[in-house]
Amino acid sequence: MRWRAFGAVLIGGVLLLGILQRPPDGDPFDVAAGRALALDRLPASDIVAIKLRHALAHPPYEIGLFGNSRSVEVTSAHLGLAPGRFFNFSVGGMSIRQSIASLEELAAADKAPRVALISFDNAITQFYANPDYPAGPARWRLAVHDIYAGARDPAVSRSEWLRMGWRHTVTEWNQFKQLFSIQVLRARLRPDGPTTYERDGARPGGVAPAAAPALLSPQPPSVLAGYIKIDLARLAVLQARGIRIVIYESPIYPAQRQLEASASDGAARAVRTALLQNCRALGLTCHLAPAIGEPGKPPFWSEASHPPPGPLGAWLRQRLVEIGAADR
Repeated sequence: MRWRAFGAVLIGGVLLLGILQRPPDGDPFDVAAGRALALDRLPASDIVAIKLRHALAHPPYEIGLFGNSRSVEVTSAHLGLAPGRFFNFSVGGMSIRQSIASLEELAAADKAPRVALISFDNAITQFYANPDYPAGPARWRLAVHDIYAGARDPAVSRSEWLRMGWRHTVTEWNQFKQLFSIQVLRARLRPDGPTTYERDGARPGGVAPAAAPALLSPQPPSVLAGYIKIDLARLAVLQARGIRIVIYESPIYPAQRQLEASASDGAARAVRTALLQNCRALGLTCHLAPAIGEPGKPPFWSEASHPPPGPLGAWLRQRLVEIGAADR
């Protein structure tokens, strides 16, 4: 009898944890939804899920921007687009690997934007994280794909293959620990509150200080160049389905750019080479980081790797003009 009671408690606890792992209901991007969610208190995976849930419940947007905090502040106005045409799917802390997973989910439901602008983190940052979303089995399928595809592709070295397997292990361990995070559970149970996000998915930032931002210190190699080919191949599949893909390396602070030009950064150079070579081979449109601004002059940068949204939006608008997707 005691074993039955223990089993019932255990099953109930597992079910409760499962329920509490769901992102809170509500759509902060829908005026008619009538519920504001304090998104900044939720984990990044929840924000990804809520943005995708919004897109899945509405007609496809014409233009979508995918990235992280380096692109999340770009609004429809920055792109010169009429309201309703654009949605910013960027979520802070995510990398291009999350952007690809998000776009694949939208495409599977025929809700993908006609044009997908995708931020590739500047090679100086060496940021290349695995996706936190989707949850459970769907995320595990992505991990299996990485392991299987990496084992078969000669562009992936044995070291990169092993590192990717370890990274997926760490991702799953972090997701498991999050199950028991009181802070996360509290945010999901009481998510109501003002949101800093706009209706188009952007999260406007504050006014950047006039002082020059601190430059980045050299980063150890972290991007797995062999997996860039595998990731871009997934985007090529989506482009073949009718989604216009435009990939761009995120801009870097001018003084940082000048410092890199005078130094020898083999890791960053290898990343850019892999990006451009595979883009050409797969028929994808890719741009290296645009030069934005001058040191010490407006527009001011909040951080060396976070470009001001106005100039970034203006540059992205020109890319839309080139493919005939901008408002006239």
